Amino acid sequence: MQMRNDSYTLKFYPFFTKRNPKAPQTIYLRITINRLKAEIATKFEITKLDEWDDLTQRIRTAKNPINKELSIIEGNVNDFHNKLKYKNGEITAAELKDAYLGRNTISLLFINFMEAYFANKIEINHIYAVNYCC
Repeated sequence: MQMRNDSYTLKFYPFFTKRNPKAPQTIYLRITINRLKAEIATKFEITKLDEWDDLTQRIRTAKNPINKELSIIEGNVNDFHNKLKYKNGEITAAELKDAYLGRNTISLLFINFMEAYFANKIEINHIYAVNYCC
């Protein structure tokens, strides 16, 4: 049975713990594809829950630089999603997370380079191999 990637959502949210609600809390990104979830911790934090707008998934202060960074992250994840879906047809939330974080996947830059190379768009004059040893 072939599964289709009909459902794809991204959601930013702060994770407040009950143990220490006054401590700064990390903003997470939840990737959902066909009801399967993967989460990524961003490097951004907020200190008060009332600073966060659940509707816009951003900090309430309009000109906060964190909002711009969250939009950049969202755009990058969307780019990875589109490229992986185009290449593979089917992807999971975990695969998209790994691709975005650069884990367990072939770099999209390398894929783009190889496609251009085989399409004779890039000429390689010299290739150097470096062997690093213990």
